[in-house]
Amino acid sequence: MRLTLRAKLGLSFGAVIITVAISGYAIFQSVGVIQQAQKWNTHTLTVIEKASNLVQSMVDQETGLRGYLLSSATGNPNESFLEPYTQGRETFAEHLAEVAELTSDNPIQQGNLEELEALQTQWTRDVAERAISLTRRGSAEGHDLEVSGAGKQAMDGIRAKTAEMIGIEQALLTERSEAMESAFATAYNAVIASVGGTIVLSLILCVTILIGLSRGLAQAIGLSQRVAGGDLTETAALRGNDEITDLLTSQNEMILKLRAIVTEVS
Repeated sequence: MRLTLRAKLGLSFGAVIITVAISGYAIFQSVGVIQQAQKWNTHTLTVIEKASNLVQSMVDQETGLRGYLLSSATGNPNESFLEPYTQGRETFAEHLAEVAELTSDNPIQQGNLEELEALQTQWTRDVAERAISLTRRGSAEGHDLEVSGAGKQAMDGIRAKTAEMIGIEQALLTERSEAMESAFATAYNAVIASVGGTIVLSLILCVTILIGLSRGLAQAIGLSQRVAGGDLTETAALRGNDEITDLLTSQNEMILKLRAIVTEVS
């Protein structure tokens, strides 16, 4: 197979380009993984924040309820103390809807939200609304109901379920962080491999081509000098199949013709 100097140079540059392209593809893929991980990490942190707000909303409800029940000790309960309770119910519903939307692709979290909503409904129905109703009727049973710890189980369940949800999201956060670290490492290694591989490959190809050229040209120059000095006894040993070989072949043919001319003259 004939490999001209142009073909050799083309193949050399092609090899370098392929090396860079492979490394570039690896870097591109790694950057994509990092971007996706960052996007989902932001999503996960939002879920954690909203889930934490669910607990805070329940605390606000509980605080408002207790304040209202304590105000009933004077025999005239202050309805304004129920504002944190009322507002807490509204914000709980808002945060619950937000978390449900954010985790719509996660069946486990959807199930946790259903349980969480059931616990909140249970506490509201069996404790909060019942205590408020009794207090408004002037009964001390409302205060006694809260003091008895009737809603503690539901509140503890809400805190535990919320902590479980946050734990799931934190596990996802850790998993994606590990994926990001792996992608960073891949991108870093790809850059090192690209730079190092390009340098090494370029050096090897340059040295190989230069050695071939210098040897061939040195042989051609030496042969020309001998012919110029009248020495027609030697011809060039032919190796390869490129332009240098063509040059040496032409010189060999020239020497053979000169020999023939000298022989005829003598």
